[in-house]
Amino acid sequence: MCPTLLNKLASSPVVIFESQYNPPIAFFAELVGQDTLLLEAHDHYRKQTYRNRCLILTAQGVKPLTVPVVDGNRSEKISTAAIEIDYRQNWVHQHWRTLQTAYGGTPYFEYYADYLHDIYYQRPTLLFDLNTQLLRFYLRCLRLRLHVELTQEYLSSHPVTSDSALLDRRDWLTPKAAVADQPDRTSGPAYPQTFGVQFVPNLSILDLLFMQGPAAGAFLT
Repeated sequence: MCPTLLNKLASSPVVIFESQYNPPIAFFAELVGQDTLLLEAHDHYRKQTYRNRCLILTAQGVKPLTVPVVDGNRSEKISTAAIEIDYRQNWVHQHWRTLQTAYGGTPYFEYYADYLHDIYYQRPTLLFDLNTQLLRFYLRCLRLRLHVELTQEYLSSHPVTSDSALLDRRDWLTPKAAVADQPDRTSGPAYPQTFGVQFVPNLSILDLLFMQGPAAGAFLT
């Protein structure tokens, strides 16, 4: 991280995450009490991560939603911030219809639906831009008031010094473990869900927002 940004963030609680698509609840739980979210903008893209997928709950169980990217076979050689979304596939319509089917009957789907629909149908070129637009929307919904900054260079590790408190959470969460019903990271307190009798953890923040609405932030602690 360059000295200018280090000086700017000195003495303030900072957490660093990779860009994620509709991040899991645990992502936002880590933001509680932080002053700044530092988004990694210079890492190499990795497939089968939360960078381009999220997990939602449907009548058939947990379902991943994946955003297709251009040149997927060579994507891991490209910076995450440069990855383009593949609109040759009708994924926007498919994701939106899946969300409607899974959450259309929840207490707060209609409360957020128009805002989310507008973000999806803006059809940004870059995955990083889509993720960032969604992220900023969720921060407002959860009333998480923190600065969002981008890294200015890639560092494999970020040392913690006496005048800074930086929590490195890059690739801390993985959809592979969640899909396989293995322990991932806590999703915080349980809340009522639409399907099933047992609480399903590790889902996208969408699940919590659609069920709890403006009260969702209370479930992050």
